[in-house]
Amino acid sequence: MARYDRIARLPPPAREDCFPAWLSLRDLQDHEREPELGRRARLRFLALRPLRRLLLRGLEGTSEDSLRLQVDGVRDEIERLDERDPERSRLIDYLTEIGGRSPQGLVTATLDVGAAAEGAGHSYAAEEFYRTGLELAREHGLPSQEARALRRLARVHRGREEWEAAVALGREAASVAQRAGAPVQWAMALEEVARAETGRGDRARGRAVLDEVAQRGRAEENDHLLAVAAAARCALELGADDFDLAIREGCRAVELFPPTDPHRNRALLDTAAALRRVGLWAAAEACYGVVETHSTWVEHRAEAATERAVVAAERGDAPGFRRRRERILEIVDSGDLRLRALLHVGLGRGCLIAGDVDEGREHLRLAISSARDADLESLLVSADELLMALERGQRLTSPRPRPASPESRAAAAALQDGFGARVTAGG
Repeated sequence: MARYDRIARLPPPAREDCFPAWLSLRDLQDHEREPELGRRARLRFLALRPLRRLLLRGLEGTSEDSLRLQVDGVRDEIERLDERDPERSRLIDYLTEIGGRSPQGLVTATLDVGAAAEGAGHSYAAEEFYRTGLELAREHGLPSQEARALRRLARVHRGREEWEAAVALGREAASVAQRAGAPVQWAMALEEVARAETGRGDRARGRAVLDEVAQRGRAEENDHLLAVAAAARCALELGADDFDLAIREGCRAVELFPPTDPHRNRALLDTAAALRRVGLWAAAEACYGVVETHSTWVEHRAEAATERAVVAAERGDAPGFRRRRERILEIVDSGDLRLRALLHVGLGRGCLIAGDVDEGREHLRLAISSARDADLESLLVSADELLMALERGQRLTSPRPRPASPESRAAAAALQDGFGARVTAGG
């Protein structure tokens, strides 16, 4: 019998050298025996086919009856997804836009499906949807959407540590946004460049790119540009363990972002992480409380609720952690495997800090199961490491806080005052 595992591997072909939409299937590489991922990849491939026809023949070049028949076939496949699956609603919206044939709506819906695939950890499917959206935006002269697609492609390549491609795509996105007169898109594109430069080890160049954004924000008195620069600088300095500077930049970003901007929530989460590292627990909990209460993004709310529970464990309030954990368990049964894995990893970590070893072990096993089913490598590694440490008998403890500078204490106090209410430790 032939041993197929001994056949030499061939390198995957470039997208342009293969059949249309093939990248939506590439996430199956090394996971060919996982039926759920196979079904998901097949659905995405089928969903792309009608849009590829519209790109090939033009929006008016395909008969309505033929297109409807193809779309209905995809819709039947979507009906098999769990109603709580986050990709389901995005795919339904996407098919609706195909029927409407509006270029603006089609690009937006295509990028949204790509974001769902990216959130599930399937970067090649995300890349295919983003590149298809990019083609459509260019075909119909939509520069702002073109910049969005390029920026998301930069993010995908950054996630795969393909730094050169990430920097190049981010720069291209910034150039397109500049021509389109979209300064916020320009700033967000350069933020991707800064993150890629930092990721490949050149933190100084990353800071210089963000300084460019901040300089333009000051010159044009544009608070939104200043907010983007400050939020990105918060994340950069948090990664560099300069927690005091991360807190100051994060607080500035939170102050400058419009309250309804979803990027404000990411800045709050990063600021809270920095506050925890210098022992400013109440301010960190206040940040998490705002996100948990007001964010429209389920993942942000779930992360905030989980981390706020872990804060209680870190500061020695095991009963407070257990109360919060019980509330989170009411929402953990989600059809979103990534969200489920994220929640179980966080709760597992909190249980280990609080000394609830058996509960922690069960959370981590559930996290591993969900992460493996969804092919979420980073979450799988995190859960595996925690579980191995537990089985070796290691006691997980929270990082010992560094002393907070007077500036950080003042910034944290101002931040809490701005929220209008403090979140108590046992809340």
